[in-house]
Amino acid sequence: MNIWHLPGPSEFLGAVERSLRDGESVILRFPEGSPTGFETALSVRLADCGPLGRVEVNTSATLSTGEPLCQLMEQFAPELTAVSDLTAVDLCEAEGFGGRLIWIEGLQSGICPAWQTFLENYAQASRNVSRLRRTLFVAPMGTEKTVASGRDVALKVHDWAGVVDEMDLVFLANHRLRTRGIEGTLRTLLVMTIARVAAWDCTIAERLAEAGPDDILDPMQLLRSAAQERGWTSETLPSVSRGTESGAGVTHAALAAIREPGEIQRRMWSAQVSVLLPVVELHRLAIVREYRHQIVAELRRDGQKEDAEALEVGELAFLLSRAGFDDDVASRAEALRRARNVLAHGKPLMTSQALVLARSASNTRHQAGRPDGES
Repeated sequence: MNIWHLPGPSEFLGAVERSLRDGESVILRFPEGSPTGFETALSVRLADCGPLGRVEVNTSATLSTGEPLCQLMEQFAPELTAVSDLTAVDLCEAEGFGGRLIWIEGLQSGICPAWQTFLENYAQASRNVSRLRRTLFVAPMGTEKTVASGRDVALKVHDWAGVVDEMDLVFLANHRLRTRGIEGTLRTLLVMTIARVAAWDCTIAERLAEAGPDDILDPMQLLRSAAQERGWTSETLPSVSRGTESGAGVTHAALAAIREPGEIQRRMWSAQVSVLLPVVELHRLAIVREYRHQIVAELRRDGQKEDAEALEVGELAFLLSRAGFDDDVASRAEALRRARNVLAHGKPLMTSQALVLARSASNTRHQAGRPDGES
């Protein structure tokens, strides 16, 4: 599954497509480290409009306000070379310039007032050109660029921040793990761990989805390696523009791993609670139904209500520790009690514990659903 097929990114891509089809040039505000491939995905969406033209820009701080116009003229409208005091209106009306889609490459690297001024002036000028003849620009920038825009000037800003959420990463991780042949509750646990840990970053989610189950359930080393590759240290501050924080204030997983590892532990715990607490309950019910007659006899002997299924896992483990019960079932119940207690105290299970529970869930689900009295 391509990232741009996920619900959030696909909706973002669709919004940009609609702006262009409505005759608006677009500013794309991408933080550092955003997913690659947007240009290709957009080209596919707009295949009926012809290929994207491309201009590599100079973003020097000393660039004069007239240089973007001159560069575009030389590349796309050489017939204007004789025009003195060239304006955006001249470019819009040039015979050979109309009807294009042009990708502006290079504005991500730094604020460039000359190109920002050009885009604003061009948007104003292009209003007087019919949509069919209007050349439009696609300009990816960083998040700190300040471009005044509004629908009335044929220029629209699209912010990437907040586009990807947990459900996008669930779709992505589930697809990647399914293609690896990982099934059942183990896949559910790994999917939720990837989605909760990565939070909003597709790149980290993809990297986790390529790792083994042990590394997904204990991702600290992988995340710290990712931070090192990006040049992040414990001194790096969360920032939307640098891609170290989401628009909602959620720290990037790789940065959290070196600045606040407890946050990663909480994300892991959240995933395990959502998947493994129901598994603990299934195990408990399976044990109760397998040993119902002995359990009821013990409850009767203690003068307690003979409702075996009402026993919570700690009570069940204590009862099964008595003489007369198989050591194996007593050990199983005690392991469930310990797992439940760890999760109940806000901590993730050790990787080995989590794997054992997840891998045993399918057989346990069958036993827990078995009709009473069936052997």
